[in-house]
Amino acid sequence: MAHQQVKKPVSSEQMESKSFGQVSGSTLRDVRASVTDMLAAIGLGEVRPATLAERLGIDKTLAWKLSRFVRSPDPLGGFRHLPGSSGMDIVLRAVTDAGATEPDVEKVRGSLERLETLIDSHGGDRATFQILADNHARAGSERASAENRRQLFRSASSVWGVQADAQVLLTITHPSREDNDLMDIAHVSGFVNLQRLRPNLPWVVRRNRYGDDDADTTWRPPETEPLEPGAGADGSAPILRAFSSPDLPELRRFNGGDGFTYHELPPGPVGKVGALTCYMGEIVRRAAPRRYAPNNTVGLYRLTVRTPVKHVLFDMVLHKDVPRATEPRVSVHSLYEGRPPQKFDDPGTDVLPVDGQVQPLGTPPRFSTPKIPGYRELAASVLERAGWDPAEFEAWRLIIEHPPAPCTLTITFDLDPGSA
Repeated sequence: MAHQQVKKPVSSEQMESKSFGQVSGSTLRDVRASVTDMLAAIGLGEVRPATLAERLGIDKTLAWKLSRFVRSPDPLGGFRHLPGSSGMDIVLRAVTDAGATEPDVEKVRGSLERLETLIDSHGGDRATFQILADNHARAGSERASAENRRQLFRSASSVWGVQADAQVLLTITHPSREDNDLMDIAHVSGFVNLQRLRPNLPWVVRRNRYGDDDADTTWRPPETEPLEPGAGADGSAPILRAFSSPDLPELRRFNGGDGFTYHELPPGPVGKVGALTCYMGEIVRRAAPRRYAPNNTVGLYRLTVRTPVKHVLFDMVLHKDVPRATEPRVSVHSLYEGRPPQKFDDPGTDVLPVDGQVQPLGTPPRFSTPKIPGYRELAASVLERAGWDPAEFEAWRLIIEHPPAPCTLTITFDLDPGSA
């Protein structure tokens, strides 16, 4: 029997004339269609994993992958399920034994050859091509992104020798009692169950600086006071001892020469037995203007993630007199390049496709969360120490699993022009 002529592989010139999404989507659709037609021709059109395994005599995992690829609504999203070269060789031998015609099998081989050319040209290897496909996929991209971030967390924990269950930022904004045109901001930041995974490892748990809208660090910092009386004396970290680990060591303070003041956890026991929870909190008086102005159009709150953490909990709490015109919105930006922001409201470059939405916590806010023991009591304590009534506040929460450190998480909203 004569072999059916196989289409020539896609040339690099052809691939250059179209986008990666167009070329790869078209090629993967050809693979999916040829596989689907081949299976349908031998009575396996429903492509159920159990039926494929039984009829073809192949491994159940291989059958499951083949089924997921064929059934995927988006070929780019389904690429991760397409069996590799050895797996497809097994499938093609099995379908031949099950009665598939040579032309049908050759169509599949031809489409797979064109795909291999595409993988080599665009990715160089299957793993890199997988990343490209995930970043262009319409369906299933969030699940792929979540899995990639989980793998990044595990790898970063191993490489850097540290990880934490959670990183927390709680910000509470209230009009200043001394100047109604300004706002006081209470903030609590910290880590839950921070573990050193390598001996003799110090780790920075806090860095802060003050500056104007043009990032001028010579600007006089606003008045700050610790949430826990007596904490933060002589430049030490404003630890909230009541909510931190009782055996938390003294943090080392140093100036980095870049305008930042750093507080560093010293080396200590590794693993779970040495895990520490550390919260720090302050009230910044007259921290920001409250009303809309040409150079003050948005409210902006930012959390920087530099430590491998399983999840971030970021609560933004606003007094009812903060003139908000829009719902809060979230952006996630890469710090990997190290490009400094040029202005206060410039979060940097490279918006990351991270699945995270701000969820309302109501009025008064309901701070309870199963992820962080004692967090509700911590938030209530901050409001009580600041002398603020919870009934006058509304809150929103952002939770992101395995945030891609280093990055910044930014929550913004437009200020009401009517407050000018």
